[in-house]
Amino acid sequence: MKFNDKQSEERVLEKAADLLVRRGVRGCNMEQLAAESGLAKNTLYRIIGSKEQLIESVVLSRYRFMKTKMVEIINQEGDYLQTLETMADEFAVYINTFYGDFFHEVFREYPGIEKTVRRQQDEMTTRIIEYLRRGITEGYLRKDLEPESMFKYLQAIILFFVDSELKGSEQSLKIREGFGCLLYGAAVRTSQSCSEYGGRGSEM
Repeated sequence: MKFNDKQSEERVLEKAADLLVRRGVRGCNMEQLAAESGLAKNTLYRIIGSKEQLIESVVLSRYRFMKTKMVEIINQEGDYLQTLETMADEFAVYINTFYGDFFHEVFREYPGIEKTVRRQQDEMTTRIIEYLRRGITEGYLRKDLEPESMFKYLQAIILFFVDSELKGSEQSLKIREGFGCLLYGAAVRTSQSCSEYGGRGSEM
């Protein structure tokens, strides 16, 4: 971003995110974005620099928001398993609202953006794996589990439903149910059923 008006930048990012999700990368029209942002086209280009810079800023702002949410949840004091459930809820909502086809299209059109996102992803992956390791060490999760493997199982659930024909709240529900079953199998000394762990996903 080249402009120093933070309010204008935030407004453009918000409108661009909505436009990109609705119309896709190729369907994102700068004239429409300028109109929806309430800006002249030349002012818009002073803010975004280029279409690729705009898309990268949108993707990274959303990803950083998700990473911040995960760190906040991890840092909260409270029941360990409940915290894991909250993390699962946030992941399901995030994937439903922004991941899916949009990210695939962005990465196909702009491979450089994918590399930048992957670096951000590695940081969040490390934090989550550390949190899973803590659960194993402190006896909340089964001792025979490996945190890296458990994280890969979570990823597999996400990828399966992202690549499925399910969309919207139905996709979120299935991801949440998958996370619930994984938590149920991983947790130590729990009387909750798999469906109870995943049940809150039906509220999304």
